[in-house]
Amino acid sequence: MSHKKYRTETNCLNCGADVTRKFCPECGQENIELRDSFVHVVGHFVADYLHYDSKFFKGLLPLFTKPGYLTHQYLEGKRVSNIHPLRLFFFCTIIMVLISNLYYHKFEHSIRDEIITQEKVSASDSTQATPKKRPYGIRITTTDDGKNGEKTPEQMMQDARAGLAEFFHNIKYISFFLLPVYALIFKLFYVRRKTYYVDHLIYTMHLQSFVYILVSLLLALLLWVVPGWRGHTSLPFVGIVCLYVALSLRRVYEQAWWKSILKAVLAVGLCLFVTAAVFTGYIVIRGIL
Repeated sequence: MSHKKYRTETNCLNCGADVTRKFCPECGQENIELRDSFVHVVGHFVADYLHYDSKFFKGLLPLFTKPGYLTHQYLEGKRVSNIHPLRLFFFCTIIMVLISNLYYHKFEHSIRDEIITQEKVSASDSTQATPKKRPYGIRITTTDDGKNGEKTPEQMMQDARAGLAEFFHNIKYISFFLLPVYALIFKLFYVRRKTYYVDHLIYTMHLQSFVYILVSLLLALLLWVVPGWRGHTSLPFVGIVCLYVALSLRRVYEQAWWKSILKAVLAVGLCLFVTAAVFTGYIVIRGIL
């Protein structure tokens, strides 16, 4: 780049090899001056940031318009012109985390009320079905004030709300934890192909990047455009994801359409089940225990 100042010496400062061009042929270090002006340092940082930033926005177009295209390109070895899948995943995760936290803080009371209502209905159904027995020896009553180490339903609701808030706070870590789990699901669907697990992981990174951007757009829509649509977007969202997965599987794995569609529906269903299980388990464990 034009703002960089290269050394006139041809010895690599990192490994000592002879450098005939801008980069060392042995270790890859750029042969630039050790000390540069503040303007050059800032310029270098901004240029590198915009370079990756432009790759990110450049990658969003095929990510949405050509399902599976980025994965297919990466697995074929065409990687320089596109942003790395992991970097794309990180960028999309950051965007989703920011939007989801804004969404949670705006609709915090509504979300909590919905959870409390669902828990009260579940508790009522459980009481009517088995009035004298409690699973695992846990006894929950509406008259107890928390004596003898027992928690009242109100205390349990407060704990569940605290767990929900903590879940949204740590969602970036949870999403990263779920990534290899999702990849394993796709690995199981293509176990006969004997493909490498990392290939499915690359596919999952691109898929999750699409899902997170889609979630961000949906939450932004509910935040600032049509907040009254809350509770009516789940089915269209799942439908779009299923269609996207089917198209991307068809492009990446090149199987028949009916196989791609079937595997897409089953894979999305399993991923949703795992996500719901982790979501519920996290709230229960962090909120109640």
